[in-house]
Amino acid sequence: MLLVSCVVLGGCAQLPISETLFFSYNQTTLGKTNSADELNYIQMTQTTLLSKSDTVIASWGQNDTGVQQWLNVVAFDEATGLAVRKYFFFVDEKARNYPFVHPKWTARFDGQLTLDTAVLEKPYTSQNARSIAIVKEIQKQFAADLAKVSGDNKNIAMCQMVVNESFEQLQLLFADSPEWASKLDTPEGVTFDHRSYDKGILHLREVDGVTEIALQTGAQPTIKGQQPNPYDPNSGTQ
Repeated sequence: MLLVSCVVLGGCAQLPISETLFFSYNQTTLGKTNSADELNYIQMTQTTLLSKSDTVIASWGQNDTGVQQWLNVVAFDEATGLAVRKYFFFVDEKARNYPFVHPKWTARFDGQLTLDTAVLEKPYTSQNARSIAIVKEIQKQFAADLAKVSGDNKNIAMCQMVVNESFEQLQLLFADSPEWASKLDTPEGVTFDHRSYDKGILHLREVDGVTEIALQTGAQPTIKGQQPNPYDPNSGTQ
């Protein structure tokens, strides 16, 4: 693990998530993007810290006040050198400034992963059991990928803690009522209570061999009358 550089590019993040911050996640294509491409994408974002290992590249940043933080992570296959997993995390502790309106903060976690076929093709007792196992595997992979780059940046580890809190709440929900997993690939997703961010919504889908997750917690500003796309952080936002 090596701290490569400290880069500050002009401008402030828009609320809740700017196109610039989401650029590297959006440009990265699993099975096509290599580490050299990814470094070019990340350098174009509003990045403050860039960390990398042999197989993982991560960029972390925050705005001037520190209430907004973001994290981009891409993991590469050791044999091919191509991207096999990517993640985006964003948190804003003051997404809303209206008095008496709760929650005031927002956070979201997005990921696309090429998961091991042993996980996807294992004979599960039900589709719900399979979906729950996939959510657990995503949490496991995310933790393993961040472990390779978090040693030189404690803020990356902090982002992981926030995401893990959501996963832990979801596992409690699934343990109590596994049938909730049947809503993962529906437009409404799975809603759950979150200790720190009030409410959360999880969406999960599989497209062309790629597993995609979208996790939102707290305040979720949307344009009136417009249905946001849970897999696009810029969709339906003010």
